[in-house]
Amino acid sequence: MSFFTIWIPNGQTKGVCVICLAGSVALDTRFENGHRKEGRQITTHHVYCQELFGSLRDFEWNQIPCSRGSHVLLHRIFGNRTPGESISLLRCFNSLVQNRPRQQAIEYLEQTFWRCLLTGDDPACIWPGQWRTHLRGHPKRKELVAVFDKIPPWKIVRWVNNLDALVGDRDCEEAVSFLSEFFWNGFLSDEWAMSIWNSVRRPRKKRTRTYHAPQTFHRPRFRLRTA
Repeated sequence: MSFFTIWIPNGQTKGVCVICLAGSVALDTRFENGHRKEGRQITTHHVYCQELFGSLRDFEWNQIPCSRGSHVLLHRIFGNRTPGESISLLRCFNSLVQNRPRQQAIEYLEQTFWRCLLTGDDPACIWPGQWRTHLRGHPKRKELVAVFDKIPPWKIVRWVNNLDALVGDRDCEEAVSFLSEFFWNGFLSDEWAMSIWNSVRRPRKKRTRTYHAPQTFHRPRFRLRTA
């Protein structure tokens, strides 16, 4: 903690004020260190996600150990896409930004798609309805929607930053090789995995419609009893 004293003109002490500077710094440091440790924890990443390919959950080739931080980034960038779908997404993105690195790619997207909508430096100031209306008539709409669907600009910027945090300054094919080696167990397509999945997955249960005979309800008759 840091202490300082306030003096008045006659030399007497007016009071002592205590400011807890070191304490707040220590708390922030502990929080940051805890967050970093949590991000470094090893988790299991399923190359083919459990939600869509539950029958492949227990295969060793479908389980990759990776840090929690990388695991979170993978799902933020690719969601539950398969390696083949993820590679297609990466190539479409690099084609869209013409293989520019992170900052230049963001500047290119801003200048091409939403510069005229900005009222400041933060793309979060663009309202979703305003963005959808603007995007509907944009000449390069199909190229952007093929990669980012209709998400707003601030989410597009976050996606580009997350991709850079995961693969660094690698170009498209280098990024594909990096992801395949460390997170996809060497997969560059989905053909083999889909053949295994089709052979082991449980068939869906057929829904059988049961016929219920119509029921007739009779109103009971009430009789007044007289004494």
